[in-house]
Amino acid sequence: MKKSIFQKVEETLKRAFPELIKIPWDKYGEGIVVTDNSVKKYQAFMVTHVPAGTDFVCARMFGDLPDRDKSFMTVVKKLNALEQNSYAWASIELRDPPRIWGGAVRNRVRESWGLTGLPELADHIVMTKTLYYCGEMSRSRHDRLLDSNYPGITAARAHVRMSDESYKRLVWLIDDIILVASM
Repeated sequence: MKKSIFQKVEETLKRAFPELIKIPWDKYGEGIVVTDNSVKKYQAFMVTHVPAGTDFVCARMFGDLPDRDKSFMTVVKKLNALEQNSYAWASIELRDPPRIWGGAVRNRVRESWGLTGLPELADHIVMTKTLYYCGEMSRSRHDRLLDSNYPGITAARAHVRMSDESYKRLVWLIDDIILVASM
């Protein structure tokens, strides 16, 4: 039986999850805070999908999110931003903290997908890489969405004091994790 795109994305992220939560995020940006009141952050995430022509949101959690409702509302804001701006392919283009963050991306048929729970740029990179390796995004769109000069990426990098070189290393690392997980 052929798997749905949600099943492919879910399986890829399930396999990638153990490696993604091992990433030392603070090594990629001086402003990435990895603990909150001595509790390690970025140990869980949520992926969401809005199938074309519906208002229905499918959600799947990986790990134990400290506040599931807050995470769900955060990712829904990202998805809503995309829905309200038909020209945008990624919520990072519409970045307006603390209202809208990167992490929601459209696939090849303009369905919206969102991820929250990792640092903002990681949410964007993981979602883009996952859709690409699951066959839901063209190479040209993938490359454009991850270009370090793409609208919103520069501002997000500045927000956490991440150099262009560190951004490219993070993209490479996440690419390796998602590629292996998608096989």
